[in-house]
Amino acid sequence: MYELTLTNYEVTRMFEGMVRSWFAGVKADYNDFIKAMLLDDLDAMNAYMNRVALNSFSYFDTGRSPSGEEPERFYHGFVLGLLVDLHLRERMY
Repeated sequence: MYELTLTNYEVTRMFEGMVRSWFAGVKADYNDFIKAMLLDDLDAMNAYMNRVALNSFSYFDTGRSPSGEEPERFYHGFVLGLLVDLHLRERMY
């Protein structure tokens, strides 16, 4: 593990632009998930999570002992990431 410090504002902006360009063609399809969550639509939230889990999560993502304490932490972190991304996107526009 290491820490990286960018030298100045211009370099920071260059890296931000570079990373954004990597994901520019990617459409975030979790807006329906956020809407379902705000409307307390558990069925729609569950359908979204099932689709994402089946397409991207692996057994190893949940930790070495998923039957141990708090195996759902991974999924809580995933949902938290969705909310943080939504907040950051709102600040950008």
